[in-house]
Amino acid sequence: MLFRSLFVMTARAEALAERPVEALQISEIMGVGPAASWVEVRPLGEHEQVQLVEGLLGLGGELADQVRERSGGNPAFAVRLVGDWVSRGILEVRDDGFSLHPGAQAELPDDLHAVWDARLDRALAALGERAHLARIALEVAAALGPEVDEGEWGAACAAAGVVVPSGLVERLVSERLVAPVERDEEELIWAFSHGMLRESVERGAAEAGRAPGHHRAIATMLQARSGRGGQAERIGRHLLAAQSWSEALTWLMQAARDRSRRGEFRAGYALLVAREEALRGLGAAPSDPRWGEGRLLLAWLHLRQGQPVPAGQRAAALLSDARRHGWTGLLAEGLLLSAEVARIRGAPSRALELYTQARMLFERSGDDRGVSACTLGLGALALQIGEYARAGRLLQQAQVGLTRAGEDRRLADCLRLRAEAARRGGAYDAAEALVTECQAIFGRLCNRVGQAEAMFTRAEIARSRGAREEAVSGYRAALRTLEAAGSEDLGLVLVRLGVVLTGAGRATDARTVLEAARQQAERQENPGLLGLVLAALVPVDAARGAWAELDQHLSRAGALLASTDLVDADVVEAMEHAARLCPEPERRGAILALAAQQRAGLG
Repeated sequence: MLFRSLFVMTARAEALAERPVEALQISEIMGVGPAASWVEVRPLGEHEQVQLVEGLLGLGGELADQVRERSGGNPAFAVRLVGDWVSRGILEVRDDGFSLHPGAQAELPDDLHAVWDARLDRALAALGERAHLARIALEVAAALGPEVDEGEWGAACAAAGVVVPSGLVERLVSERLVAPVERDEEELIWAFSHGMLRESVERGAAEAGRAPGHHRAIATMLQARSGRGGQAERIGRHLLAAQSWSEALTWLMQAARDRSRRGEFRAGYALLVAREEALRGLGAAPSDPRWGEGRLLLAWLHLRQGQPVPAGQRAAALLSDARRHGWTGLLAEGLLLSAEVARIRGAPSRALELYTQARMLFERSGDDRGVSACTLGLGALALQIGEYARAGRLLQQAQVGLTRAGEDRRLADCLRLRAEAARRGGAYDAAEALVTECQAIFGRLCNRVGQAEAMFTRAEIARSRGAREEAVSGYRAALRTLEAAGSEDLGLVLVRLGVVLTGAGRATDARTVLEAARQQAERQENPGLLGLVLAALVPVDAARGAWAELDQHLSRAGALLASTDLVDADVVEAMEHAARLCPEPERRGAILALAAQQRAGLG
């Protein structure tokens, strides 16, 4: 009998440089012909890294991001790093997973540092008296990041007063400690062969007290080359590592605002955490308004991610601090933010009161940008409660002010809301033109959440034109984009998709979608959205003959919609659909009563 055998052998490419016997044996094996093949195992992709770090290792938030960045897609290093933290007892449990104890240092484990440090020493020994200089140059490279642009490296070393020894990179490539990534016409980009090597070099620089100087030199280099754009985040982080607290604040805030405009929530949160580290390093007093500026942006990030509950909690805390410390400008901003939270969570009267207070403060201080932002919010509120003519006037007024102020993010929101107002008025061509303009701005900002919202509005226009399949496709595209961007603001898209599926006779699919929307509304504590979801479930219940559920959904929907002053044409359509399916006159009358109330609100 003939048996077949499969042998699987592994080798780390960077280790073979010091194992010539094993390297020769591998070459001999590979020379036997097609029976032997070499498979390069690449680093884990982003999705797989998320599964490993957040699923298997149980990390969340900023710490999970840190492990993904440091491991560079190497699962063994990720497991080893977290295992070292566990053995040292520096992890604590929080709501979003584990995090480091305050003040704990997440260093490379001692044994791994010793191994990599020794390997580097052996590789640099051939450079003789230049070995120490080479190590310092490598420390600057490690501070630059996992991949090193030789042009940046040379400029940073010059700013640090360090000369890169000739032949250093070639020597390290031959020892498989670094590897070329790409080369353009002018400069080479190379990378450390392993994240642990880079961390070991960084640890050596820190222990020798040289790390802050390296980061200061890199920040100086980046500021000189900032014409390339998009450098605020890098400059801010290097200044933070250099302990240049005051300078770091400005750059980190600029970077956080840039991330916010692009709808990049997790990166924005991380930058604001770094900025608070700079404030602590600076010894800023609790009354320093710079604390409030960061907390304001953090609350906006929560709101734009579809998290109105934490946004509202942070807004309330900000208002309290603003009144206590006399932060007049931040008081107006906090009122505006609180108004947005109230509107989104279905409290129109409270939202109107807060918008009015905020607008008065902005007018008093001559802040036209703030006044326009309040006008935009009032227009959105009018649209929400069915005052379409007033909404149109307010939104046009807001557009003029936002254009003048250069508020592109809010201007795109304004155009989308104007498109929605035009759609509801039956001006579909005008709506299409407005949403196209909106999408162009969000495209320039690289804001995926905004682009998804524009996709949703375009799908709404398609549905109003009777293009049902185009609408379904648009809703699904918007959902995919929102989820990919990390937004939790999926509820209204799910409701509209459920309504269209119900109209197409797909009650089972509609119920699945609407149950997901219900969970979203309950998680967000959003009574207006929940009222829409429950109203949309009424015809689904009727199609299933689930009369007890229908009665419950109808009663709760009516109460919630009345309490939030929310009116919506879909509620009218859903009730009329359900009434046609309902054989019992009294129940049918109750259904049509809600339709009549909504129709009256819609004028």
